[in-house]
Amino acid sequence: MGKTGLLSAAVVATIITVASAAPLNATALPFNVTQNSMSSASALAKQYHEQHTQLAGVRLCDHYVGVWYGRSSSGFNSANDHWKATPPSYKLSGGWKPGALAFWTNPSKAGHVAIGDEKLGNVYSTDYPTPLYVGHGSTDAIMSWLGSGYTFRGWYNPYF
Repeated sequence: MGKTGLLSAAVVATIITVASAAPLNATALPFNVTQNSMSSASALAKQYHEQHTQLAGVRLCDHYVGVWYGRSSSGFNSANDHWKATPPSYKLSGGWKPGALAFWTNPSKAGHVAIGDEKLGNVYSTDYPTPLYVGHGSTDAIMSWLGSGYTFRGWYNPYF
């Protein structure tokens, strides 16, 4: 088999592997979200944090969780809207996992969303503690930073 044949076989094997990757919970994850993509999204948020990547603006948390999942945006106007649209079956009964979305709501504001990192209960969050950058901390630290009026809604599998 020539180089072209080997390359074609490798591409086909990769496509089959990616296409057959089973979601974590078929009833609670969209067809295109797997554990691998959840870990990849968390890793990309970590990269923004470690490389001190400047964001396009403040209060874009919901936009960036979509970006970390490889989309141009989350598709929602705010974290509150995103949380309201997420089916209840996407809530994680066991809590945190890497790449899961942590939501905070506030009735008079846009709310907040962050992405789970590799450590239990910690997140990568836009604008925390410095506007225009991604920070890293616990959900309790984010709650203190957000201030009164916010309610932690829990951890959810990604829904876009």
